[in-house]
Amino acid sequence: MVYICYQKLWEGLCPILFSALLVSCVALPKQETKLFSNNVSEVEKGVDPLLFELSAAERSEAIIELKSEAAVDPSQLSTFDPSEAYYFASIGDGPNTTKLRSAFGVIESYAALLTALVDGSSVAEWQGQVQTIASNISVLARSPQFSAVLKQLDPIIGQLLTAHSNAEARKLVLAGRKPMLILLGELRNSSDQIFQTLVFQDQPGVSARSKTERKTDMDAARTKVANYVVLLDRLATNFVQMADAYSRPSNAVTLSVVAEASGNLAADAKAARAVFATLNR
Repeated sequence: MVYICYQKLWEGLCPILFSALLVSCVALPKQETKLFSNNVSEVEKGVDPLLFELSAAERSEAIIELKSEAAVDPSQLSTFDPSEAYYFASIGDGPNTTKLRSAFGVIESYAALLTALVDGSSVAEWQGQVQTIASNISVLARSPQFSAVLKQLDPIIGQLLTAHSNAEARKLVLAGRKPMLILLGELRNSSDQIFQTLVFQDQPGVSARSKTERKTDMDAARTKVANYVVLLDRLATNFVQMADAYSRPSNAVTLSVVAEASGNLAADAKAARAVFATLNR
């Protein structure tokens, strides 16, 4: 799977990071951590329009299929199945989109948790972020796609909820970095599913669109999903740079590299939003 690439990035850092855990006097990379947290927010802004469109497309696809089934069995028209509510509702997201948002939510809360820990925030404050992670994990638990991540995250989250100090929590959070990279990889792996949902109505026989219109829509969808993948790749790279900063005292060279990458990522996210808006005119 594609997330193996992200895992290799982590494996190269393992010896350095675990040795860092043994050195209690290592300076905490506060600025690098905060830059990473900002980057997570920027990427979420960059992909939010895509997820919004995905939710609408997911609902349209499901409704078309349900109506097709009802045409075969008209009795379905006079019943209401609550499991189908999220497809017909005018609020919230479709089920698959909800899972993707929850996965991003785990990463966002992880970044906020790291920030709270390097800032020396109270136990109550950073445990609130742990609770948010646990809440998003409960949504992901219904998806086989994220089972490998949850298997590794569950024990860490349980220990974090009972941790009594920032130092203890930092060690546990560092242990959670491998599953975070796997989670980023799984979001990347969702790209084909996202693309197929976006272009469902461009398939012959599904809608009355012309061949030219279908091609235009599919080309636009390909660009949107490609930008989504690139943003995730850039975020994974930034994540590894930030992780590397934990292996040694924060220094001007490391911070300069992370700051430059962060600036580029923020610009890419902004550009992705602009392109999305242009493609949807």
